[in-house]
Amino acid sequence: MQVALLDYEWFAQYNDGTVLTQYVNGKETNAFKDIDQSKLKFMFLVPLESFPDALPFNTLVDLRVKDIPDVEIKKVEAIIMNPHGKKIADKIEAKKEGEFWVIKRCFIDVGEYIIRWGIRTEDRIVEQRNTFVIRHEKPIVLHFDPSYMRLILVRRHYIRGKKSWLTWLFGWQGTIKGKNVKSILYIQPNGRIDISENFDLSL
Repeated sequence: MQVALLDYEWFAQYNDGTVLTQYVNGKETNAFKDIDQSKLKFMFLVPLESFPDALPFNTLVDLRVKDIPDVEIKKVEAIIMNPHGKKIADKIEAKKEGEFWVIKRCFIDVGEYIIRWGIRTEDRIVEQRNTFVIRHEKPIVLHFDPSYMRLILVRRHYIRGKKSWLTWLFGWQGTIKGKNVKSILYIQPNGRIDISENFDLSL
């Protein structure tokens, strides 16, 4: 069910794969000024409203395969793929934790995934497959190029008479061939998205 003031939180992913979050342990910890735009690769806006059984965005998922009885395992490696067999991550080596071999990974995209475990013993490879599903609110994604883009990220609270609502301005501004260019998404509380070059789009 939608709320009257549909709100969002941002996640900044850098080119080294690290992620800066607006909220840490439920508290707003980082601000726009804390984003290092020189290293920025993706910006995500994710609705704070969530569905039952949905994982929070950028949650660390614990993937594990159990030891094989009476078999000495030398190494366990995994490949993560989408249902069409496209690899979405390079081969990952699992770490031993008790009776399990474990991989911990954050998943940003929603959907179904297949993990193919390659369990290496002294003289053979035993293969196992698992299927798992990641469910969370789909983000609005900005692909960022710091060579010419400057980030626009503004949260506006409007009041008109007895009505009030939140609108996010999300986009970039830059100079291309000597011309100042802006591309701004106006994300409305009902989910509608308007695109404009105007910082003061009339609502």
